[in-house]
Amino acid sequence: FAQQGTFENSPTAAMPRSKVLELFAGIAEQSCKVRKADAVVRMQDWSIATFPAWQEVQIGILSGVTGTPKHVIGSEMVEDAESEWGVGEWQARLPQNKAPHP
Repeated sequence: FAQQGTFENSPTAAMPRSKVLELFAGIAEQSCKVRKADAVVRMQDWSIATFPAWQEVQIGILSGVTGTPKHVIGSEMVEDAESEWGVGEWQARLPQNKAPHP
């Protein structure tokens, strides 16, 4: 969440795709300990990035998501969830829902 301001619409609106990928790769390098160059390559891989993300969007649509913010876990809409929730709030809520789909 600390990096959220760097990739919201206004900072990235005029950036070319390559710069947006570099921005996210930099975040991944800091938080996930992956090499920035490797992250850029993986983000552009249809089978491990684009297609799985597309599938997640389809699950959201089928679950009734019509805008943001919405939260879907285990193919079910989580009602009354807040984007500002931290780990504690989600941990308290998750047992009420099915485990996320594989």
